[in-house]
Amino acid sequence: MKRLTLALLILLLSNFTYSYGVYNGTVKDVRIDRGGWGIVAFDGPVVGNPAACRSTFYTSQMSFDANTEGGKAIFSMALAAVASGKQVSVIGTGLCNDYANTVEGLSYWHFLK
Repeated sequence: MKRLTLALLILLLSNFTYSYGVYNGTVKDVRIDRGGWGIVAFDGPVVGNPAACRSTFYTSQMSFDANTEGGKAIFSMALAAVASGKQVSVIGTGLCNDYANTVEGLSYWHFLK
């Protein structure tokens, strides 16, 4: 019984852990709206397990909220990525909070060498 419980727990956690989009590559474009929400467009599609709420038009984009400290940091890093042409690795939130039912939010950003 303990093994069955452990197996079910691992299965549930693994599904939760991988319920987001990922992208490794370069940034094509960055936009920010008057309300402070922004979108980062990548040179390729977001893969992994992107948010189910994502629109088919936004398969290569992720969003952020520049009204937050984290969003300001993402905006700064996105601008630096466009200017430098460096590759990035990003992970989504699995949710479409910034632009409802349109584009997955950004959770993690890392510059690659």
